[in-house]
Amino acid sequence: MRGTLKPVDYERLPSGVEIRWRSAASFERKHMTQHSPPLLNPSSPQGTWEITDSGRNYLAKAEERGA
Repeated sequence: MRGTLKPVDYERLPSGVEIRWRSAASFERKHMTQHSPPLLNPSSPQGTWEITDSGRNYLAKAEERGA
């Protein structure tokens, strides 16, 4: 991801606790596991983002729309 992330993404948030890109990734994972139906398996092990069949279907439809 080093070629994709910008220097600001490596900065700590104002709280000083968490790094910006890690916080954003965590938020997005949570959002995708709480989507109805879930796009990612909420019970997959820590550090693993396991896409569900619903997630695959969602992605296929987004690709059809050109998103």
